[in-house]
Amino acid sequence: MVQQEFGSSIYWLDEHWTSYDELFLEEAANRAQWYGLVEYPYVRVDGSRAYIGIGTCEETAMALRLLIDARLAETGGMSPVEITGSFRADVEALEFQITCRLTDPADLADVRATFIAIESTVLAGGETYPRVARAILYEAVVLQEPGDTQSFEVVIPTEPDWNPANMIGLVFLQKTTGDKAIIQGALFDPNAGSAPAPELASSPSSIESILPNPFRSSAEIRLDVSEAAADFPVRLEVFDASGRRVRTVLDGIVPAGRGSERWNGRADSGEPVPGGIYLVRLRTAEGTSRAKVIRME
Repeated sequence: MVQQEFGSSIYWLDEHWTSYDELFLEEAANRAQWYGLVEYPYVRVDGSRAYIGIGTCEETAMALRLLIDARLAETGGMSPVEITGSFRADVEALEFQITCRLTDPADLADVRATFIAIESTVLAGGETYPRVARAILYEAVVLQEPGDTQSFEVVIPTEPDWNPANMIGLVFLQKTTGDKAIIQGALFDPNAGSAPAPELASSPSSIESILPNPFRSSAEIRLDVSEAAADFPVRLEVFDASGRRVRTVLDGIVPAGRGSERWNGRADSGEPVPGGIYLVRLRTAEGTSRAKVIRME
């Protein structure tokens, strides 16, 4: 549950955490264990109080509304953290660009940012499920003095059965100890309000191919960099299936035209990455180009 600051409505999502569920998400099961959930439904409100039981939708909403109002009264309805940024989704990847800023003095020890990619409606087993968590991942947060900021870039490769047009991003900061209170949350819906200008699936500068694909020891990433993009820094990065950057292959100014870079299947640390699907992203001043590659054991 996340209550947006100054909001009047309750936003809820389904984290399918039982293994027999067709929409099972392993990290949702881990979160249920982390929260100590032993029965369903069981809803924690900001770590300080819980609603247990089942009733009509109206009864449940009213009960949760009362608990949330009580919690907001305790905290003054204010958060010392501001969360801004964007969330984009296309057939290749989901991308969070998020900045957290500490606006007031606060004890933010043992805090992490949670990133959840939500599909607004999912058809499974002949039923329609609203607001299904498709991916969940975390980043550590360190904010000490008012004015401190921390930025995150999270890229999650899109799975074939996801609908990018129905994806919403949720970000919240939460204590990892004590009552596990949520400090602040923010929703990022790329489809809300006026239609945003679509991001190009490929910019004039692009990833032309990755060979071989799949690969075992190394892969050649063939690029086409335009004259305009060659005047600015170019970044070529590799992200794993959880959205974490594992390798920066290229970061700098390169000549215009066709060229190639080689990825040896290793992370920035020098360790080989495990087998699986990875997302390669080329970012230039003109836009972004992406391609998937499979690393075999």
